[in-house]
Amino acid sequence: MLFLKHSSKNAAPLLLAFAGLLAIFAFIPSQQDAGQQTAIWTGATITTTTQTQVVACGQGAGAIGRKTLAVHNGSAGAGAVTVTAELRDGLTTPNFTSGYLAVNGVATDTLSSDTVDATAAAGRFCQVSATSASTSTITATLRRE
Repeated sequence: MLFLKHSSKNAAPLLLAFAGLLAIFAFIPSQQDAGQQTAIWTGATITTTTQTQVVACGQGAGAIGRKTLAVHNGSAGAGAVTVTAELRDGLTTPNFTSGYLAVNGVATDTLSSDTVDATAAAGRFCQVSATSASTSTITATLRRE
């Protein structure tokens, strides 16, 4: 049987070493959840002029995965909003894959969502477009399931 002798002289370096390890682990970034939402627009004002942006929406190196597009048209809006997401192979690639999501005519103060199934959702990037019948204040997110 092994007996450890308690000594306050030996405890200080051990505690310092432990504190140092904790400090190192605090700076290691955690992995992102594969299903984490991407905020496309948060409280953005959308008008009859279409707004478009490209966001990362694939899993890993473009693996197939189900995606959900959710749109909330805030109570300050005056018109129904339409948001679409087309899935692409690359960031600047003009051709799109078969994956496509559309949330059409979301009325003021309404939340709506749409999904695309795993077989149609290849692609690492989504070109997301929004337009409103008048003016809308929207929050749109994309979730990789």
